[in-house]
Order: sequence, then C-alpha cells, then structure tokens
Amino acid sequence: MKIITRFFSPTSKNYATILLVVATFLSYLAGFFRDLIIAYTFGATGSTDAYFAAFLIPDVIFAFSAGGFLSGIFLKVYSKEKSLNKESSERLCGSFLFWMLSFVILICALSYLFMPFIVSFVFNESSSSLQSNIIEFSRILLFSPLIFSISNFFGSILMNSKHYLSYALSPFFYNLGIIGMTLFLGPVMGIKAAILGVVLGLCFHFLFRFWDFKHSKIKLVFSFYHERLFEIIKLSLPKIFGLLSMQLTLLFFAKMALSYQEGINTAFNLARNIQSFAVSLFAISFATAVYPFILDLVHEKKQSQLKVEIEDSILRILTFCLAATSGMYVLLRPMISGLFEYGSFGSVAAENTILILIFLLIAIPFEGLNHLYSRIYYAFSNTILPVIFSQFFLFTSTFGVYYFAESFGVYAFGFFFSLGVIIQNILLLSFLKKYVQIPFVSIVKKIFRLIFACFIMVLAVYPINSIEMNPLLKLFIGSLIGAFVYFVGLHYLNMIQYTGIDFKKIYVRIFG
Repeated sequence: MKIITRFFSPTSKNYATILLVVATFLSYLAGFFRDLIIAYTFGATGSTDAYFAAFLIPDVIFAFSAGGFLSGIFLKVYSKEKSLNKESSERLCGSFLFWMLSFVILICALSYLFMPFIVSFVFNESSSSLQSNIIEFSRILLFSPLIFSISNFFGSILMNSKHYLSYALSPFFYNLGIIGMTLFLGPVMGIKAAILGVVLGLCFHFLFRFWDFKHSKIKLVFSFYHERLFEIIKLSLPKIFGLLSMQLTLLFFAKMALSYQEGINTAFNLARNIQSFAVSLFAISFATAVYPFILDLVHEKKQSQLKVEIEDSILRILTFCLAATSGMYVLLRPMISGLFEYGSFGSVAAENTILILIFLLIAIPFEGLNHLYSRIYYAFSNTILPVIFSQFFLFTSTFGVYYFAESFGVYAFGFFFSLGVIIQNILLLSFLKKYVQIPFVSIVKKIFRLIFACFIMVLAVYPINSIEMNPLLKLFIGSLIGAFVYFVGLHYLNMIQYTGIDFKKIYVRIFG
C-alpha cells in the first residue's frame, strides 16, 4: 500500500509532464486499438457513422453544463481560496459539486425526453433509420456528461494538489472499457456493444480518480452555498461558449458529412482522432502539467520567471508537435493503410481518411499552442478573449465546409478545420503581450532550428516509401529512423533540452 501511495503522491513539473505524456500515449494507444477494432469489425458504414455522431449531443451537453466550469476555471478559484482558507476551500468543493451535478442531471433528463426532436432537427437530412440509431445511442451516452462531470471534478482537485497519476491514466481505462465490450459483444450486438463499452469505460474513468481522491488527504465538505460560486459562474460563462465552439463545429461537420456520403463521418472522426493524438500527447499533456505552476507564478507576480516559463513551454510543445506533423506527413499512406485498411474498412474509406488527414495535420502545432495560450489567459482571469477568438474558428470552419464542400470534396473537412485553428492561434498570440512580454525574436530563431531538424528527418525517412514491404513494417522502420535522426539533429542544433529528456542521466543509469 505504501508503494501505491508513493506512486499517487504529488510530483514536480518535469515528472508530471513525463507522466502525462506517457499516460496520454498509453491512452491514445488504447484509443488507436479501439478505432482499429471498430474500423475492422464494422467498417465505414451507416451504423459506424451513427456511433460517432451519437457522441456529439452528449459532448455539447457536457460543454454547456460542466465542461466550462471544470476546464481551468474551477481550479483557478479553488487554488486561490485554498491559499487563503483551507476550510473554506473544502466547503467550496462541496457546494460546487452539489450545484454542478444538479444542473447536469436536469439537462440530461430534459435531453433524454427531447432527444428525438433534437436529432431530427440537427440531422434532418439523414435517413430515418440513421436518425433512430443516433437517438438510441445518444440516450445511452447521456451517462457521459454525468460521469465525466464527477470524474473531472475530482481530477481538478487532484491536479491542484499535484496528484497527476490517476488524472493521467483514467482515460486509458476508459478506452479499455470500449475495447473489451467491442471484442466480446461486438459480433453479437453490433456497434451497440461499443456504445455500452463507453458507459463501462466511464465507470472505470471515475473509479480510478475517486480511489486516488479517497486515499489522499484532500477533503470536501458539503455546503449548500459558498460566496465564491458566483465568481466561478461569472468566469466560466465565456469559457462555456468557447468549448461550445469546438463541439458545435464537430456537430456541424457530422451533419454535413452524414448528408454528403456514407462513411465520410467515420473517416473524419478517425482522421481527427489521429491528429488529436499528437495534440493531446505533446501539447495538452504539457499545458495541463504546467498550468498549476503558471497559476502560482501569476499569483506571486513573478513576471520574469513567468516569461521564461512560457518561452520554455512554447518551445517544448513545438519541439514535438512540429516533428509529429512532419513525421506523419511523410508516413501518411503506410500509416493509414497499415493501421486501418483491414476487414470491413476498405480502400475507399482509407483514401477518404487520408484526404481529410492531409490538411488536419497542419493544425497540430497551432492547436497545441492554442491550449497553452488559452491557459495563460485563464491564469490572468481573462476568459472573454479566448472565447471571442474561438468564434472565429467556429465561423471559419463551418462557413468553409458549408459553402465549399461541393467544390473541395472531402478535402474541405480537413482544410477549413485547420484554417480556423490557425486564425484562432494568430489572434490568441497577438493579444497575449498585454499580460506577458514574450521574447519573439529568440523563439523564432529556435523555431527555425526545429524546422531544419524536421527537414533533415523528412529527408531521412522519405526513401522508405519507395521500398516494397508491409505498410506496418514500413511505418515502424520509418518511425524509428525519423525519431533517431530528429533527436540527433536536436542535439547538434542545441535544442535537445526542450525535449525534457536528460539523455546523459539515462545513459549513466543504464551503463553506469
């Protein structure tokens, strides 16, 4: 028990970053395996389209009801209250949990009742059978906003106390639930087995975090009212609209894809999952780990240290995100063919996934930095500007797909999504100087070094594509060569420190 407790104990920023990266990798590895099983078993069909579409309405409900409160805002207010009065912060937790759950349960109950009207309004151009599947699946997935709200509440408190392990690994167990149900019940129940697997995975997600919370020294005390609740609501309202921008964009994309061609919604979701793998692994994990430390520096008004911290964070994110974009581009075809083109997932579905992913990959470094920039705004209690800028993303992506899908084809889904992300990134960065002076000249010089390292990596990996071999083997060999060449390039360009990996220490530990 002591060993387990030590694993769950508070950690430093560097250890937290490594932990979150490793855990995110495991989670997305499980997510990849989940997508592979679903693609192999069910293919890019109408039922699979309904499966992916069914997540969207519950996700909108979560963003509207609890996501905005829990994505950084509650943590900021709770952290400040805890530094002033520990007992008051415990009452704040109890009061917030009570009112949040009450609101989520109310919204989910109403959504269950009106789901047929919601689905027929949103997916009005889809067939009646497809709408029926989406209604059934969406009703089951209403467990998602409820359980995620509770689980993410405990995750926020644990993260504030630097308990990262359960926060990091719970998504892995979430994916295991989907994988298990799909493997064992998929042949009998069809795609519905994966939907039930989501509910099982949600329970795993919650129980893992709750176990950590229960065995920590953190307390919450039930309270019907706390004076800081209105501050959380006030700060969260803009954030809710910001989260809704992404969810509404994905909802609109699904609507257009379902009316465009069967299987396109599945192809977009698979491509988006691959793209978001790099964003989550190399950007969200680091931005999440560094956010409590940025909060501390802002509270303590240590501007010089904050400036250094932000420069370091930008370069760390770009070090991996630029490499991920370059590496996946050069190995795009063997990656999709080797991973997905089996069973019921045919060559047409694979080609559609590639065509969408070609442009989605461009968004990786920009979307990665957006997560960091937004958290800096939140640390300074500004939730308005990130929301305003997210509306530019919403408008650009939806407007582009709506008007140009006919002429662009499936390319439109990836192109306009990435264009919206880039515009959002430019706006976030442009107004950031109001809070902290970022050394742009120094950062740009180092970015050129990273780009040069990526260029060398691409030159080393590209010849692999011309060799006749199994796509998976080609992907594996190309990835190894690319990683080796890139890290060697970073070493000679004096950029290896931004990987966060101390290779000298690893060498000494292995070889003495």
